Amino acid sequence: MKQTILKLSFILILFFTNYLVGQSISEEKLNLMQNSLLLGLEESGIKIAAEIISEDKYKSVKEKALFSIAEYFFSEGLIGTLDENTRLNKDNIQYLNRAYTFYLQLEKEFTQGIYFNIAQERIKYLELNFTTNLMFRSLANYVENERLIVEKK
Repeated sequence: MKQTILKLSFILILFFTNYLVGQSISEEKLNLMQNSLLLGLEESGIKIAAEIISEDKYKSVKEKALFSIAEYFFSEGLIGTLDENTRLNKDNIQYLNRAYTFYLQLEKEFTQGIYFNIAQERIKYLELNFTTNLMFRSLANYVENERLIVEKK
């Protein structure tokens, strides 16, 4: 009887340890992504973000990863627009388009999420302030892209 309880306890400890480690691995991956972006290692940060967003094992941090990468592109795009001529550079257009795409994905996938309202406000801001300079689109929605291109022409 004691051995059975001991084995059961051991199995439960292993189960909960593995469960907790799985959670911490996701958080570690998210922290690695955020730190890479903060340290200027953009390529590495984007690769890690793509991994987090596309793999189910990181679903616990997917919303936070989408928001973090969208905010990164949003801030980088806006910083570049604040030059003395207040013109958009080509690089900044890419940043703002990427931010817009990630905000759309966040809005679509996490309608009850904690960042939903912020994503909606950012989308409105980008559409209101940069529509004439940018071709905003969701990179995942080709039909919508074609419609927007035709409307712009």
